[in-house]
Amino acid sequence: MMQFKNWTLSVAAMLLLKCPFVAAGPANRSLGQADGSPKNHDRATARLCRWEFDLSGVTDNFKRSYLDDLVGEFPRIDDRVAGLNKQAGWIACENPSRPPVGSFNGLVSYGNGGHRRATYFLPEGDGTSEPVFVPRSMDAHEGDGWLLAVIWRGNERRSDLAVFEASDIQHGPIATVELSCRVPYGFHGNWVGA
Repeated sequence: MMQFKNWTLSVAAMLLLKCPFVAAGPANRSLGQADGSPKNHDRATARLCRWEFDLSGVTDNFKRSYLDDLVGEFPRIDDRVAGLNKQAGWIACENPSRPPVGSFNGLVSYGNGGHRRATYFLPEGDGTSEPVFVPRSMDAHEGDGWLLAVIWRGNERRSDLAVFEASDIQHGPIATVELSCRVPYGFHGNWVGA
């Protein structure tokens, strides 16, 4: 999600799984572990993690530290500052106050250093796709813009495009567009300006 490098230190922040998992088969859409055993939710979840590599030393060791306990996936940044040491970021996440359902039902924003700034959780039965950052303008400050996400409205069996103020996601969408067709859950996206 975030990465920077100078002459002596390389740092990356990413979502890291405790163990690998694979799809359990077409008849069973749940995820299982790579060895075929059932999924262990606590181990088959990704959390924001920071890796630090000392490029000036003679060792091949690195430091790993988890930055947040929220389970999430689909990390996004303001692509205009990729590779720099001052990045805002967003992920789709699970609501920790609900039982895990295998889908993401919230969004979280992170500030410099991977510190959680804000969260927004969807109503029961709804799920979010990968969030996409859209800058307000090409010369706007980092993170100044909107966060777009396709929301699956499970109780209504339809999809919406939700638009959030990227720096203020905790107040919910500033605009919602009801889509005329269902968008598959987990849909990936990118923004390309005109």
